[in-house]
Amino acid sequence: MGNINTESTMEILVRRRRSRTAVVVAVLLFLAAVAACAAVLLSRGGTTGQSAVGSGEGFAAMGQESARGIESSVRRVDGVRAWNGHYYKLVDRPGYWTDAEQSCRGMGGHLVTITSPEEQAFIESLIENDGTLYHYWIGATDREVEGTFRWVTGEVIDENSYTHWEEDQPNNSLTEDPVNGQDYVEIQATRGDNGAEEYMTWTDIIDSGVSDLYKEAPEYNDTQYYGFICEWDSAADVQ
Repeated sequence: MGNINTESTMEILVRRRRSRTAVVVAVLLFLAAVAACAAVLLSRGGTTGQSAVGSGEGFAAMGQESARGIESSVRRVDGVRAWNGHYYKLVDRPGYWTDAEQSCRGMGGHLVTITSPEEQAFIESLIENDGTLYHYWIGATDREVEGTFRWVTGEVIDENSYTHWEEDQPNNSLTEDPVNGQDYVEIQATRGDNGAEEYMTWTDIIDSGVSDLYKEAPEYNDTQYYGFICEWDSAADVQ
């Protein structure tokens, strides 16, 4: 009986040692995992060895990832194109200038404002690649003060502003509307009678786009041939 009790005691001691060993191994594995995580965080902190969170870079990276997420969602909005931090969409839905501006506002944006030759070139490529109509409304008008054109975002279009008017435009012709004249601006996506000279240039016209001057031409100025281009100033505004 004495031998049996002695063996039982030894077995108990062995089991306890094994249990302690298992605990120690588990703790070591946990510490190794923590060390590995810390190494990853340090490596993200940059070449200086600072932690990403401690240096503030972690928050910057989070912001960049958030912005990338917004841009990705914008790309999924049908037809929206990004350029120079702004976002654009060509809409081949015929209508008046005032209807077009209202539609853009309803989507969180406004009719496009073109303030540089580079932006003009981008808009031209947008029309050539995505457009099917002859004319596109842009966000310029002088309906408030005749002869003083403004962008819908408020900026006055003066002699210091970028413009791309057709020769002898704007002219506020009274042919179609003797009372109000021509208060709204379009891009002409047609070569018309003047060939390349007027292609992609700006001209003023009445709200409906109707003009009897080109009634016999296939690109006749009529509401059914007028699309529009919307612009958003940030990805977060796109709806």
